[in-house]
Amino acid sequence: MNWRNFGLMMLLSGSIGPWVATVHGQNVQPDSLRIALIGLDHPNAELFAQRLNNPADPSHVSGGRIVAAFTGASPEDESIAARVTAVTAVLRDKYGVRIAESLQDAISSVDAVLLLGTDPSLRLDQASTAIAAGKPLFIANPAAASLTEVVEIFKLAEAANTPVFTASPLRWSAGISELITAGGGKTPAGVLGSGVAPFGKAGPMVFGESIHLVSGLISLMGSECESVSCVSSPQFSTIVGIWPDGRMGSLVFKHEGTPSFKMSRIDGEPGTEQKLLADPTPLLREIVKFFQSRQAPVSRNEALSIYAVAEAANKSRGNKGTAINVQEVLKTSGAPDAWFSPPVDPSSD
Repeated sequence: MNWRNFGLMMLLSGSIGPWVATVHGQNVQPDSLRIALIGLDHPNAELFAQRLNNPADPSHVSGGRIVAAFTGASPEDESIAARVTAVTAVLRDKYGVRIAESLQDAISSVDAVLLLGTDPSLRLDQASTAIAAGKPLFIANPAAASLTEVVEIFKLAEAANTPVFTASPLRWSAGISELITAGGGKTPAGVLGSGVAPFGKAGPMVFGESIHLVSGLISLMGSECESVSCVSSPQFSTIVGIWPDGRMGSLVFKHEGTPSFKMSRIDGEPGTEQKLLADPTPLLREIVKFFQSRQAPVSRNEALSIYAVAEAANKSRGNKGTAINVQEVLKTSGAPDAWFSPPVDPSSD
């Protein structure tokens, strides 16, 4: 019997425990996913490293570990540059993360990629590199600088057979779950959302922080929004979405202040309102499950619907509040009809 077979026999018989490596003082199981984190200017960069790389953390998420990182940012001011410097030091010195010289270097020896960062104009190029390498990819919201770029990312992913997942932490917010529970699992007759959402870097409004509330709206009302209108002033914006069965969702944003969100379901009197707290830990658990299974918990159609509603709101805002058809926006942005056509039932032939 050779030593390899002997070791396997002893492991199966329970005579020895599972092999555990020690990396930077941390115990790491051999089946842990190796993850690259791109975008060290993002508010969740340090938190994700803490949750994944520190088993003693009360909110530790098992199954993966960040082993490489790339700044992946284009600092526009001193505060962003300072944040990148500080997060880089923490990831390297506290969590044993290798700081790569390039994006390609960061993803060359990992199993999956976390694409964070605060500049959506960098997303398409960064996502393309990860997709071409065949690495399962999570992209933080906003997923790109425009709906056209989000569509292009999913086209690249389909062509390369590489799984891509994008979502907001609000989708797994306790507040959203409670709103679903309040209706007994039924789709709301209507939704009213409000919050503070500064203008974004890409797009005049909805590709900034308000994309998170649009995500909450779609998760509650469904991805079949038919038309969107938006009226806006320098201080406020209001988005109204209409669904084919007459249901309606309305989002009101103030553009100055710290981002915060509330949402109510309208099913009669009284309405049920929840403050939405974007704890990223539940999302991180979903990300690790996705990396393991390569099955996204949010479908491509749902993800695209969020950005289509956002894009339609931008178009309506620039056209004095005229209602914009969401499917037309998707077509204009290059989304194939086949992505949204119902599957053919073979039994009907």
